[in-house]
Order: sequence, then C-alpha cells, then structure tokens
Amino acid sequence: MEYTNSSLVDCEIKSPNNSGRRTHDIDRITPHCVVGQLSAEGIGSCFPQGKEASCNYGIGKDGRVCLIVDEADRSWCSSSEENDQRAVTIECASDVSEPYAMTQDVYNKLIKLCVDICQRNGKTKLLWFADKSESLNYIPKSKEMVLTVHRWFANKSCPGNWLYERLSDVADRVTEELSVGNSLDDSSKIAYQVQCGVYSEKVNAEEQLKRIKNAGFDVFMKKINGMYKIQIGAYNVKENAEGKDVILEIEIQGALKVKKRFPDALLLFVTPPSAEELRRRLVGRGTETLEVINARLARAAEEASGMEAYDYLLINDDLDRCVEEMHQLIQLQHRKTSYHLDFLSKMREDLYHLDDKGFAKK
Repeated sequence: MEYTNSSLVDCEIKSPNNSGRRTHDIDRITPHCVVGQLSAEGIGSCFPQGKEASCNYGIGKDGRVCLIVDEADRSWCSSSEENDQRAVTIECASDVSEPYAMTQDVYNKLIKLCVDICQRNGKTKLLWFADKSESLNYIPKSKEMVLTVHRWFANKSCPGNWLYERLSDVADRVTEELSVGNSLDDSSKIAYQVQCGVYSEKVNAEEQLKRIKNAGFDVFMKKINGMYKIQIGAYNVKENAEGKDVILEIEIQGALKVKKRFPDALLLFVTPPSAEELRRRLVGRGTETLEVINARLARAAEEASGMEAYDYLLINDDLDRCVEEMHQLIQLQHRKTSYHLDFLSKMREDLYHLDDKGFAKK
C-alpha cells in the first residue's frame, strides 16, 4: 500500500526513533497525552535520538500539527510493537496531571486529523469499544478503523481520563463526517446535525423517530458504535447546529448507557410527588386501558430502583415550577469547568505572565 502523510501538517521535526516501514496495514489510531501544554514544535522536540520513543503526529496546544514519524513507518509510542505496527499514533498537548485535560483546539484538530487519516487509508468508520479485550481481539472490516489507548499496553493512565471519556464522541464525530462525505478543505460540504435521541434498543429509537417526524421535522436514524441515534437538521454553518441543548426522554437503562458513553450528560429523574398521584394521573387521562396503566406503574416501580444513579431529582407537583427548575439545572450545567478548558488554560497562562505588581512580564 502507498502511504501518504496528512495535509494538515504545519511543521516537521522528524525523529530517528522508528522501525522503518510498517509490517501491517493501518487499521488503528492511538491518541496519547503528551503531559504538557506544548506547541507542535515542542512535541516534535521531545523525541531526539536515544529517547526510544516517538509518534507519527503531535498536536500542539493551539491545534497545530507536527509530523514526527512518516505515516508509512512504525513509531515507538504505545509500549506495544503489534499496536504500533498497525496504528497511527498521535501525541496531544495536555495538562500535566490527571485528567490531563486538553484545549478545545487540540480536541477539534484530533477529530479532523482522525477523519483525514481514515479518508487517506480508505476507511469509512472509526470504532471505539471502550474495552481492551474486545478492541484488541476485533478484526476490523476493510473500511473500519479502531481506536486503541496506551493504558491497555502499559501501567499508564495515557491518554488521561479527560480524553478517554470522550473517545466515544471522537469515534462518533469522525464516523459522522466520513458518512456524509465531508471534505476537510471544503466547509460547504460539511453537514452538522443536531442529535435528539440515543438508544440501545432499535424499537425505542423508532418510536422517537415517529414522534419527531409527526411533529413536522426531517429526521434521520443512524446506528453508530452499537447505538441508535436520532438526528435532525443538516446545517452547513456549524454555529447553526451548536449551542442547542438536546433533551432525551429515555428509559433508565438507556440513560445509564448514555451516561457511560458521555460522562458530561446531565441525568434528571422527573417524578410525581407520590405513587398514588402517578396512578391518579394515569387513570384521570381516560386515554389508556387498565392493562396499559398497570404496565406503566410496573415500569415506574422498576425505574424507581435506579433513581440514585441520576444527577438530580425533580418533583413534578407543579408543572411550571418543575419546568423552571429543569431550565435552571441545564443552565447551571453550562458553567461546568470541563466546558471551559480553553478559558481556564488562557487564564492560567495570563496569570503566570503577570509580575508581582499585576503587570504583564516583558
């Protein structure tokens, strides 16, 4: 196979630390945390002769990319010869301690670089299993690429929990861009969609699909990494799709699976003030049979056993107040520090450069 390097590269600092031509086709991508908010050039300088370590690419804290070992060659990055023979390895600038958080520029460029790697190697899907045994024993189909992590091959936390918890999102976004035939050089071809449902069971996804379609929206269902996703919209301007809070009404098993894949998801358990009030409301509607009502009550009892797994409990004894409390909790979620890492990183850097009189150091 004829290998090429990424056109996203901004600089080259070649390391002599490599094993030459790969002995396995590329079917894995392994992102790492470099442990330091370094520039692209800074990462490239980390692998001089004698270091016995290297990587294919480095992504600096501002999102610039450094080519360190040609993609055709095996780098020394994952503490596993077998993995490095088949993986493109990417060191990403990060904080120096767990969870080794990365800037949004790094995260966005990692996704773009993964899309580019997949496209040039003839892949249309990036998979993340979140399980060592399943990932390493899986035989990818010809159009599939698999994400792996350094911690599976050595006693390390790499790539850090910040990125590890987001690898499902990385796989989904890369696969999404590949599925709509995006070109990294032509933003007019990019289709950004708003997700409004994630389900482990197809029948539940189909119910949500029907509800949204009946409301007059163009809606799509896609199966990505084993989950059924309901999406609406196709925006060629990213800002038109961003900033939207997506509310999922799903059963407790589905909610917990979403939380596992998306740790930042906010789980709200909405309940009437009492079991008797729930029964009264169901009967009072006059739209459901006794069999359906009993089934709903049984399901409520089952879900109540898992209430402690949710982030907040909302008592729906006054609808307007319940809606307002839900809105306040969602707005509060927006202020989580994990959503503002760029600001925090800049604040730390600016404070570091102030002298004891509060003026910027020269």
